[in-house]
Amino acid sequence: MKVLVKRVNWAVLEIWDDNIWQEKARIDNGLLVFVGIEKDDTGLDWDFFAEKVINLRVFADSQGRFNYSVRDKGFGVMLVPNFTLCADAGKGSRPAFDKAMSFEPAKQAYEGLTGVFREKTDKFACAEFGAYMNIKNSEDGPVNIIFDYRRKNNLWIK
Repeated sequence: MKVLVKRVNWAVLEIWDDNIWQEKARIDNGLLVFVGIEKDDTGLDWDFFAEKVINLRVFADSQGRFNYSVRDKGFGVMLVPNFTLCADAGKGSRPAFDKAMSFEPAKQAYEGLTGVFREKTDKFACAEFGAYMNIKNSEDGPVNIIFDYRRKNNLWIK
């Protein structure tokens, strides 16, 4: 699984439906989290991952140090499925998506992950899996953190 976490002042997610953009989700201050689920992402510990994101200290204290999390500050989390994070652009000019999990299993995994986030935080918003999306946001910093659990000795595997 590959994840991009962005600290934002706000984020609005729209989906293309009935030939118009319709607002699906919105958060004020918080984290915009893009999740790419790969084929071999089985046995992932969604609870651990959700806790990791919610407790990620990327909000500054009065000295400018990253000492606060969304949980500490009462901020929101918006979760967005993003299979393009699984892209391999190493060969040629067109990225390959061979590592991305197929649609149905990835949808089930994403829905499981959103369920865990809903249990852990009141200020949670998520995208509609498989929808064409427009995401507007105001980056704060910018602060962007990339997670790839394979680089951390399978940290998110049960």
